[in-house]
Amino acid sequence: MRFSLACTLVLCAWALPAQAGARRPGYAIIIGNNAPPAEDPQLSPLGFADDDAVRYREVLGRLVGEVHLLTVLDAQTQRQNPGLAASTQPPTLEALRAAVASVQAGLREAPGPVYLVFSGHGSSDASGEPFLALLDRALTRAVLFEEILPALDAPAVHLIIDACNAGAMVGARGPLDEAGEAVSVPVAEATRAAVVERRSLARFPSVGAIIATSAGQQAHEWSRIEAGVFTHELLSGLLGPADINGDLRVEYSEVQAFVGASNSRITDPRARPDVQAIPPARDHRMPLVALDALPGPFLRGKVGRLGHFFIELAGGRRYLDANLGAGQVATILLPWERQAYLRTSDGEAELPPSDGGVVDLDDLSFRTVRLASRGSLDTALRQDLFAAPYDMAYYRGFVDSRALVPVDLAVEAVDPLALRWTWKEKAAVGLWSASAAAMVSAIVTGIAAAHTKAQFEETTLQQPAMELAARYDRLRVATWVGAAVAAAAAGGGTALWISARPSNDEGPGAVVGISGKF
Repeated sequence: MRFSLACTLVLCAWALPAQAGARRPGYAIIIGNNAPPAEDPQLSPLGFADDDAVRYREVLGRLVGEVHLLTVLDAQTQRQNPGLAASTQPPTLEALRAAVASVQAGLREAPGPVYLVFSGHGSSDASGEPFLALLDRALTRAVLFEEILPALDAPAVHLIIDACNAGAMVGARGPLDEAGEAVSVPVAEATRAAVVERRSLARFPSVGAIIATSAGQQAHEWSRIEAGVFTHELLSGLLGPADINGDLRVEYSEVQAFVGASNSRITDPRARPDVQAIPPARDHRMPLVALDALPGPFLRGKVGRLGHFFIELAGGRRYLDANLGAGQVATILLPWERQAYLRTSDGEAELPPSDGGVVDLDDLSFRTVRLASRGSLDTALRQDLFAAPYDMAYYRGFVDSRALVPVDLAVEAVDPLALRWTWKEKAAVGLWSASAAAMVSAIVTGIAAAHTKAQFEETTLQQPAMELAARYDRLRVATWVGAAVAAAAAGGGTALWISARPSNDEGPGAVVGISGKF
């Protein structure tokens, strides 16, 4: 009996929800600053740097265990994210240093990847030295490369910068002349090169960088997606659509090619953001995200047949956009326990809230929904962004033209059913294992009880008979307890396994919205 109970306790403890106890190894410092730099008073405040920061938090918060959010949320963003403001810090240099110190201490105990993200203004001082604008002062190149990065002694550091240099022109990454229209201002090449030039990053072989660039060195904000275009494209790719070989690891070359395909049909250079991806020198194939480390929920299927599609949250906010090649199979990380909708140019399917598992695209029920344009706001972005499909042919051509290290194109696509299980599935397996152990224990004690009974019936001596009778009673009780534990564990495991399977039944009617399309 003790053996049975010990097995049950040990295996059930193994099966406890991973998300309830252990933190995921990894760290994120996310900075979103709408305010212009004091050194350049001509610049206007941005509209969505705080929203960018929130979106990075939503995605990276599922990948790492410690997130520092440095931003001042505007009123609209606070209404959309109740309670989030209490967990933020102002985007100041002091707060950044405190966050770096916290991550540095965490890395000593639990090494893991670090994401350092900035969305906001970039500019230059009187001497031409580039900097990123914090709320109180400048984050200079010297501080970044001589103080911040040396402190982050991590297996991998992913530096993501979405900022522009105003230079001789006004309005870095904004402002918006009208709601829904992007206003872009060229970024000096010197600023981009100074922040992430290869010779500086060469000092840090574990640091990779992704920055917003384009032919005209421009970056954009757009109210239709309530975010910077670069942020939306990057996060869309990281959520799974960029994974061209299906190994559930999104690498630097895949992100760069995905964004390139998304923008390839845009002919107006003012509306054509791009991405420059510089992988860590020590491993050009180091993944930005590893989706196979997450429990889901996932959408799986040949999404390429949908053409340009997007996933929208119940509140109307865009979650991701993609346009994959015909026949392309993708595994896409869905929102965590949030109602969402998969939308195409002429249809919509409901994605019920889920905390894990896999939703098969073929099981979704689409209904016709009219998607109407909201007017002539920024035609180049609305009509041409994500217009070209991202497929294997495009990826091969892209990496060849840029001399990039490609992903393993011979790898077999990972079946999402083999992903890390949800806590219910892990608990179910644990209970089944406990059931098997308890049943083995019951069988062993049952055999021992039968043997003891036979000895009792054969003996003619009173004292041995009493001892055998007592032993038989103990073994009989242990047998029944083991059998009961086995039955209960098997039943509980089966119930958990069934409840963990994602439901694809059509839920209550989706809210019909009139939305624009690109």
